[in-house]
Amino acid sequence: MSKSSEISRFESRFNGDVIEIAAVTGASGSSAGRAGKDIMWTASIDLIAWKNLCGNEPVVKEDIRLQWMADDEEWGKTRNILGKNTIIRLHVRKSEKSMMLVKILDNTYRDEELEVILQDSMKPVFYNDEVLGEFELDKTVKLFEKKIIWAGERPAIFNKNGFRPFFRIKVFQVDYRKNSFQICKI
Repeated sequence: MSKSSEISRFESRFNGDVIEIAAVTGASGSSAGRAGKDIMWTASIDLIAWKNLCGNEPVVKEDIRLQWMADDEEWGKTRNILGKNTIIRLHVRKSEKSMMLVKILDNTYRDEELEVILQDSMKPVFYNDEVLGEFELDKTVKLFEKKIIWAGERPAIFNKNGFRPFFRIKVFQVDYRKNSFQICKI
């Protein structure tokens, strides 16, 4: 597939209206991937909250992916432009579950309302298990982690939605921004 057809296919997933937003980036930072014989990378960064700057609309708190296309050279140049845990101002096009980056307007934008959300998102989140003790959320991968002594060693336990570590413990679903947990036994 040619570069232009990959870009056209990507852009067709988003509506044509360009909007100006301010957004809070997540803890993971930028990443990119490409499939098969594709020439272009689909680059992305997670957003945890955003607001339309052209209207008097409230902040939308949701995990949504901001995506853009880049060839090898462009990805090398743009991979660190959008940092994790920052507030940014952008032109984007929306789809139902993601946004397409049109233009970066300010990668160090200031907004009091979004700053509160950013600061809250960087606070540590813990889960306390009555048997294994306290787990801390690694927000970059959205997994709770705990180091324990097991058979005289210190293995790490990672725990999320059905992932089974090397021995049986409780698994859970979490919306760490709302501090809500759903516990279930495995």
